[in-house]
Amino acid sequence: MPVTSVHEARVAEVDRHLTGAEHAAVERHAALGDAIRHSFARLRDGLDHAHAGCDKVDDRAWADYVASVDRGLDEMAIEVTRATESPNSGATAPEVLTGHASALELSGWRLRFTLPELSTAEAELDRYRSASAAGDRPSADPLHDSVDQLRAAGQRRT
Repeated sequence: MPVTSVHEARVAEVDRHLTGAEHAAVERHAALGDAIRHSFARLRDGLDHAHAGCDKVDDRAWADYVASVDRGLDEMAIEVTRATESPNSGATAPEVLTGHASALELSGWRLRFTLPELSTAEAELDRYRSASAAGDRPSADPLHDSVDQLRAAGQRRT
């Protein structure tokens, strides 16, 4: 059996959860397959960066984090279904995917450090979700830009 580092084991653990949720979502919502795959690809990319120091996180904090990822994925599934069943009442399914995937990525960054960029990204996520819930159809660009800035700051600190 190959020896796996703590980092590799933890990243693989989260990836198993993401893969299961992604496959289930595509199966349930085939018409949204491209949007689902895009959201999960962006989430994986962000978590690859956010998890760079996950081996330094204590076991209890990591277990709590993984449990919160599971809850977030469950909430995402429920809200995507709600959005597809009631498309004229609040956020669209792609907006739900964007909001939840961004929130899950930010929770990964919170494991490593608190940054001004993290606060900015969290505020942008709140703005995006509020506008989506109000049916305003916001652009995801400012949210993606703030998360990209967070990623860049994380790489500078690694």
